[in-house]
Amino acid sequence: MTKLVESMEFEPEAHTRPFWEAARADRFEMPYCDSCSRFHFYPRPLCPHCGGFALVWRGAAREARIVALTTVYRAPSPVFEADVPYTLGIAQTLVGPCLFGRIIGGGETFVGMAVRIDFEHSPGEDRVVFRPHAPPE
Repeated sequence: MTKLVESMEFEPEAHTRPFWEAARADRFEMPYCDSCSRFHFYPRPLCPHCGGFALVWRGAAREARIVALTTVYRAPSPVFEADVPYTLGIAQTLVGPCLFGRIIGGGETFVGMAVRIDFEHSPGEDRVVFRPHAPPE
């Protein structure tokens, strides 16, 4: 039998903990490989580009563009019932890696939309969100 999610609380794993600690301090950081000079995401113990272990956490620009999205009309569990409908998206950062999060801020959402990577905090939960953002001209 499938168990429904009753809470979104979780304990970060060792290789994701720096991301969530930075998020709680409202900083956006990603793993960066000193061997090949590339960012990657999701956090993992070695570089997916070169296999190197010389990883450090660096701040990255929060600007991104939506590359895929979907609107959820049916809550996947009781935890989300009050939120429907809501829109989820994948945003590609200026430095390359993509992140998954909720698109907030109202208005029209579309592929190619400029967003700012941000975080929402509540007791026991931190989550990535994307807010519409006009890029500088």
